Amino acid sequence: MAATGSPPGLWIDTRQVQVDVHAGVVTLSGSVGRRTTAAIAARLTADVAGVVAVVDEIRYEYDDSSLARSAVHRTDPLSSEPRRLHFSPGPTR
Repeated sequence: MAATGSPPGLWIDTRQVQVDVHAGVVTLSGSVGRRTTAAIAARLTADVAGVVAVVDEIRYEYDDSSLARSAVHRTDPLSSEPRRLHFSPGPTR
């Protein structure tokens, strides 16, 4: 469910994060509830065409980054943590 003040599909109120852009450098500021939400916002911003750098100044109330890891030591697709793939050797012949 989208928060009040958010377009459909967003999970935070857009008034929580302020955006300033100068010469392709985007500065994000404001405050959100979870650390992973702040990191996701920064990661999504970096993927926008024309963005050359992101300055992440978003504050968070709760550090939930350790909870974002899945049971198989990979992170949730929307997590702020990079996905870590673990490969095991195949059977020997």
